Amino acid sequence: MVAAVVITNYEATAQMLGVTLNRKIDPAVRTRSWDAAGVWASSLARDFPGDAFLFDERHTFTALSYYTRPHPMSARMWNPRGGVSNHFEMTASLKDATPQSFIYVTKQPNADAVSAFFLAEQPLGRWHKQSYPGHDLALYAFRLTGFRGYNPGQGNASPLP
Repeated sequence: MVAAVVITNYEATAQMLGVTLNRKIDPAVRTRSWDAAGVWASSLARDFPGDAFLFDERHTFTALSYYTRPHPMSARMWNPRGGVSNHFEMTASLKDATPQSFIYVTKQPNADAVSAFFLAEQPLGRWHKQSYPGHDLALYAFRLTGFRGYNPGQGNASPLP
């Protein structure tokens, strides 16, 4: 019973014992700060109603799908090669999306990897939180409009070769 109390209240226990959390001893390191990132993403969704989110990484898609409100949100997965290596590449393909505007959220400081596939790109800002030294989460958002397909020169949404 004591172990269960200590484990479920590890932050308070660590603080009481004078132990500073770090990446090595924090059992929640993978989920740290995503709740606050969800508040930021929720404000982006309110600012651009009707836009779908676009993600280039499964973990970011998963975390923000959970923490962004309203839930469920409209989201797509960037996958120009057309392969399937995770659930979102199979079920939330951008290839099948009707041309619309997207809020692209990425850990990359620019949208260079995707901007050529859209008619316009608008930076929406950076969000950052440091939970403790050595654990930073930084996200960048861009509004992308006019999806031209994965082969922009051909104007269709077929996968790249």
